[in-house]
Amino acid sequence: MPIPTTRCVSRAASALLLAAFAIPLQRPDGWETLVFGRVPANQVTFSEVGLHIRVDRSAGPLVFPLPASRLVRRVQASGRVRGAVRLEPGQRQGQRGADDYVLRIGLVEAGSRTLGRFERLTAPAWVRRLFALAPPHTGISQVSFYNVANATSSIGTMRQHPLSDLLHEQVVAAVDASGAFHIDHDFGTERRVLAVWLSSDGDDTQSSFEVTLERLELE
Repeated sequence: MPIPTTRCVSRAASALLLAAFAIPLQRPDGWETLVFGRVPANQVTFSEVGLHIRVDRSAGPLVFPLPASRLVRRVQASGRVRGAVRLEPGQRQGQRGADDYVLRIGLVEAGSRTLGRFERLTAPAWVRRLFALAPPHTGISQVSFYNVANATSSIGTMRQHPLSDLLHEQVVAAVDASGAFHIDHDFGTERRVLAVWLSSDGDDTQSSFEVTLERLELE
């Protein structure tokens, strides 16, 4: 049997560093539930199947701060949806009055932007928590969301969210006829990520549905 060389060990270590990091979805450990002002909150549960979100004309983010910041180039996820965002004839998902998605997977990216003294006093609680995810004396650059839409025709749509220049969105997947969705999105360049930010929304369209996120990996 050949004896492993130092070079082989180095390659093995490099492979481990590049391996996907699986976000835990079976237990609430490490997850934080936030609220958007007076908007009714989603109901969130965890099981062996995964993270389950019940939306009833409600909304609210779930945040998972990473144990340490990671360079990420790719996000992969899969799950199932029961129900859908309710759109009126002629409505386009993401527009005003229809700004709901069954799932937004957000990556909080490290950067230099911080809150000023006045902003810390006046910003909503969820904004303050967002900036608190950055290590001391550092900041964030943005939250990049990768959305699951109702229809495949929305895939590829990109925008800066009108509510905040911190929030950037891209539709990368759609729910299929069976209710399943799959995300496999490569950014093309590495980004330093501080936390994962999940959001399922039905408050804008008065929608009710359920989402089970069965797998979420950062690579």
